[in-house]
Amino acid sequence: MSRWTLLVFLALTGCNFSAGSPSSVDNTCDQETDCIEGVCEEGICVQSSVAPFAVTVEVDRAPDDPESTAPTSWTFEEQMIDGSTTLDLPLPRTVIVTGTVRWEDAQGPGEDATVPARLTFNRLESESELVSPLPVQTTTLVDLARGGDGTVEADYTTRLVDGAFYELIVEPTSDMLIDGPAFSKLPPRRAPRVEIVADEQGRARVSIDYSDDLTTPCPEVQSVGCTLAGRVLFSNGEEGGNPLTGLLVRAIEESSGRVVSSTSTTDAEGSFSVLISAAAGTYGLRLSSTTAGSLFPDVTLSPSDLAAFTPPIALEFGEPDPVDFSAIVLGSDEKPVPNASVQLSTETALGSEVVGELSVNTTTNGQGRFTATLLPGLYRILITPSQDERRPLGVLLDEVSALSDAEDTVFTLPEPVPFTGSVVAVDGSPISGVPVQARARTAPGSNIPVNRSRDTVTDKDGLFETMLDQGWFDLALRPTDDSGFAWLLEPNVLFEAGGEERQWELGPPVSIAGTVVDGDGAAAAGVTVRLYIGVSGPSGSRPVLAAQAVTDEAGGYRLLVTRR
Repeated sequence: MSRWTLLVFLALTGCNFSAGSPSSVDNTCDQETDCIEGVCEEGICVQSSVAPFAVTVEVDRAPDDPESTAPTSWTFEEQMIDGSTTLDLPLPRTVIVTGTVRWEDAQGPGEDATVPARLTFNRLESESELVSPLPVQTTTLVDLARGGDGTVEADYTTRLVDGAFYELIVEPTSDMLIDGPAFSKLPPRRAPRVEIVADEQGRARVSIDYSDDLTTPCPEVQSVGCTLAGRVLFSNGEEGGNPLTGLLVRAIEESSGRVVSSTSTTDAEGSFSVLISAAAGTYGLRLSSTTAGSLFPDVTLSPSDLAAFTPPIALEFGEPDPVDFSAIVLGSDEKPVPNASVQLSTETALGSEVVGELSVNTTTNGQGRFTATLLPGLYRILITPSQDERRPLGVLLDEVSALSDAEDTVFTLPEPVPFTGSVVAVDGSPISGVPVQARARTAPGSNIPVNRSRDTVTDKDGLFETMLDQGWFDLALRPTDDSGFAWLLEPNVLFEAGGEERQWELGPPVSIAGTVVDGDGAAAAGVTVRLYIGVSGPSGSRPVLAAQAVTDEAGGYRLLVTRR
C-alpha cells in the first residue's frame, strides 16, 4: 500500500460484532430529507464522494468445503476508493494439487519413506515477490495414516490457483519411523518459486524429495547436506566440563533467519546432532533450554562465533553463579499488591563475547512479595497487576540491578491515566451505547505490548471515561450494526501522564457493495469479506482490519467505510 491514512471511520455489516445498548441516534433513513449530510441509499445516509483513499480486500471461505473451486483465501489488488461504489469480487479458479513428500532410500536402497510434514504455500505477487502486505497462505498436512485422493499416488491433496506462483515451505512434524540413527526431524525445505500448472485433467503435481544423504557427518562447520554433531558443556576448569542437558539446538540461516536444520535436544552427555539442509546458506546455531526454571539463556552463535570450531564441535560456556533477588510490590496507596505478574528479562554474557537472552517469570504472594533466582546483571522488570485487583493500578516497566543477593527492594505501581471523551452525530446530538475500545500496541522496537487493553461504552449523554496504562494504543468506536454509523479508528496513540481526551463525531460513511463469485462464476455464499486500510506509525506501516461482512445466499456483501 502506497498511501496510508491516520484517521479512518470504519463499519461492519453482515456480521454481528456489536456490543452495548442500542444508540439513541442512528444514521438510517427512508428518504433524502432524513439525511443531514450525504444521500439516502438502501436505508443508510452515505457519502457519494470523498477524497480518494486506498483499500485492500481479502476473501476467506471455510476450508472444509470440498466442493468449492474458490481458494480458501485470496487478496485482491489495492483499490482506490473516492465515494460509494460497487466492487464485485471474482475469485480465481483453483485446481487440485497433489504430490509426495519422501526421503529417498531412507530405509535402504529403493525404499523411500513418507515424511510427515506441514506444507505451506505462500502466494507470490509476481514470480519472486510475496503478496504484500497480506500474505495469502494455504497449509496442508502430510499424515502417515492417509494417502492422496485415490486416483494418483499422493501424500497430500490441496487446491491452489492455476497459473499462480507460490513459495513452498515444508516443515517435518514428527519423528521419522525408520531404522538407523534416531534423528528427531528432517530439516525444513523451501522451494522459493513453484508455478501451479494444471494438466489436461485439470490437476497439478508438486512433490518434494529429500534425496541428499543428510546422515553423512559434516566435515566442517558451514558444510551443508550433512549432520553436524557436537556437545554443549559448562566449563568447570577441568577437561570435559559439566554437560548441559535438555537444550534445543537448531541451525539458523544468517541472511533470512530461517531454521535450516532439524531440531536436536542435548542428551545426558550434552551431545546433539542436527541435519543441515543441502540448500542452507551461511548459518549459526541457536540454543535454548527446555527445562522449567533453567537459568541457561537463549543463545544464538553467529557464523563468526563458530568459525574456529571443527566438528564434532564442543561448545563450552562459563557456569554462572546465581543470585537470589527479593522484592515487594506496593500500590500508590503503599499497600501490598498480591498476585501481580512479574517478568524479569536481560541479556547476559556467558563468560565470553557470546550474549544470551534470559527471561524469568514469577508472581507476588499474598503480601506482595516475590523471590527470583537470577543470573547477575541488569534486568528489565515488568509488573502487571492481577485482573482481580480492585484498585486503579497501572503496569510498571523499570530497570533493576541484580548483581548480588538482594532483599526488600520496593516497587511502587503507578496509577493509570484517564481516557475521556464524547461521541456525537453531525448535528451535535449525543450518541449513547457506543462501545469504545483501546487496544494495546507494542512500543517502537518492542515485540509485545506492556500495557493492557480496555473497553468502555458511551452513556446517555454520549460521554465515556476509563483508565489506561501508559503506552501505545489503537483507539476505536464500534457503533451497533443496525445504527448505520461506521466504525471510527484512530491508531498509534501514545498515552502518557495526564491521559487523553477525544471529541468524536460520527457522520455518513461510504458504501462499498458488490458480489463475490467463485472461479466457475457461481455465487460465493457464506464467505467472509475483509477490508484493510494501511496506517503508519512509529514502527512503520501496517494493514488494519477496517470492515468485515459475510456474503448472503446470492454472494452479496456491503461494507461501510468513511474516511476524514
